[in-house]
Parts: sequence; structure tokens; C-alpha cells
Amino acid sequence: LTGAATALFSRKYIAVDQKMNWTDAQAYCRNKYADLAAFQSDDDQDRYKNDAKSHCNSGCWIGLSRNLKEKTFAQWSEGSNVTFTQWGSNERTNTMNYNCVYAEDDWYTDDCNNVRTFICYIWKPDLIVVKELKTWEGALKYCRTNYTDL
Repeated sequence: LTGAATALFSRKYIAVDQKMNWTDAQAYCRNKYADLAAFQSDDDQDRYKNDAKSHCNSGCWIGLSRNLKEKTFAQWSEGSNVTFTQWGSNERTNTMNYNCVYAEDDWYTDDCNNVRTFICYIWKPDLIVVKELKTWEGALKYCRTNYTDL
């Protein structure tokens, strides 16, 4: 082989310039993309700022909500647990009548029936090209040692 490549996947965020309530925004994202935006790290938050934040001057819905009985925001709409947050410095997440979350630079709660623009995501591969001559077996071993797989 003249080189090897491996693919990792990351979220690409897409701003949708239509105003909808949170539930309709979620349905739109699930129909056209993967889901409303979810963030698991600072890297995800930075990708959102690069990909879509310029469209969110008034705040865009993201994929975080809770049902009326919950006191915390524990799960993203795509099903993963919340392990990373970016709450605004004075944001009170225990206000029980605001059960959906929107993002500007930071995150804030709001009434889910309000209409806002929103952020969806899709998975995109991040390819890594290794510019070394290797046999297939050598490329496989190298990629499994240094990345995930060939």
C-alpha cells in the first residue's frame, strides 16, 4: 500500500433558519439529519461554534430537554447521557417551567413551546492519511495501534 487511512466520526452541526418549537425542531432534525445537536465535550462545543453558532444570535434549540417530573437535564434527545454542560453563568436549571435548552455561546433554559431556530447534527468521517509505505498487514497493525482501525 502507498498509504493508509482510518476514519473516526465526529458531529457536524447544521443551523436551520426556520423557527419551530422544540418538539417540531426535534422531528425536523430526525427526519432530515440525525437529531438535534448534542455535545459530549469541549471539542463538540467548539465544532458547534465553528459550524453553526453565527446563526444563533437569538439562541438555537439544542437536543436537551427534560420531562415535567425531572429536576435535572440528564439525557440528550438522541439517547446519550449528559456528561458535558456549558450553562450560562447565571442560568438556573431548576426552574421547573423551562424544560428545553437553547444555545448561544452558553446554554439557557426556555419554554419548549417558544419558537426558535435550531441546530441539527450529522455524523461525518474524519479521515487520517498516513504517508508511509506499508503492506496491508503493516497498515492494519499501525492503524490499530495508533488509531482505531484501518
